[in-house]
This record gives sequence, structure tokens and C-alpha cells, in this order.
Amino acid sequence: MKREYPPKIFIVDDSEVQLVLLKKVLRNEGYQVKAFVTAQKLLNRLTDEDPDLIISDIDMPMLNGFELVQKIKSRGDLKQVPCLLVSSKPPSTIQEKVRRVGAAGFIQKPFKHHFLKNTIHSLLNRQVRSA
Repeated sequence: MKREYPPKIFIVDDSEVQLVLLKKVLRNEGYQVKAFVTAQKLLNRLTDEDPDLIISDIDMPMLNGFELVQKIKSRGDLKQVPCLLVSSKPPSTIQEKVRRVGAAGFIQKPFKHHFLKNTIHSLLNRQVRSA
């Protein structure tokens, strides 16, 4: 898999405030970022464009982050795209489900920017090595 540079990250969160903050952090790191306020809008965009990484909130109406990851992983062409889930819930209550749906990882909100950046860097590097 040949990756564009800079890597493209899709983010989805029903909180526009969280989206704006996350988008700013990621763009400041040099990533291409596309933001969506619903999981369905992100899924619709996947018919036209493949990201290098997807970051999704877990607690969203209609289609939550777990369901989104399951839909993404069920598509053969997107199976290798890492999905990072975020939530304010404590990891102990959801870590097993994060693993079960095939997400690449989980970060608890509020997160430290350096931790987020290191996690993204690690996931993108892992993806390149496995391609």
C-alpha cells in the first residue's frame, strides 16, 4: 500500500467542539484531516476516498464508534485501515469491546496531545510495515 504524504486522517465526533480541537492538533502536526459530525457521513465518504487512519468517538447517536469500526472492518478494501477509538469512559469498562470489534486502540478523553500524537505515529508506522 503506497501512502500519500502527508497521511490522511478521518475523524468523527458528534461534538463540534471536540472536532475543531482535534482537527487543529492534527493539522498542526502536518496531517491531512477530514472531519465528520456523524459516522454515516464518514462512511459515505469512504466510497470516494481511503484514509490512512480513522479516529472515532465511541458515544455518538445513531451509529456509535463500535458499530462504525465493525462496518469498516467488514469491508475488504478497508480492513487494514487502523481505527482509533476515543471516549471519556474509563478504559477498564470498554477495552475488551475495543479489541473485539477490531479497533487498533483506545484513548480516554481528555487526552494529552503528545500521547495522541505518539499513538497516531505508532499506528501509521505499523500500517506501513504491514503493507
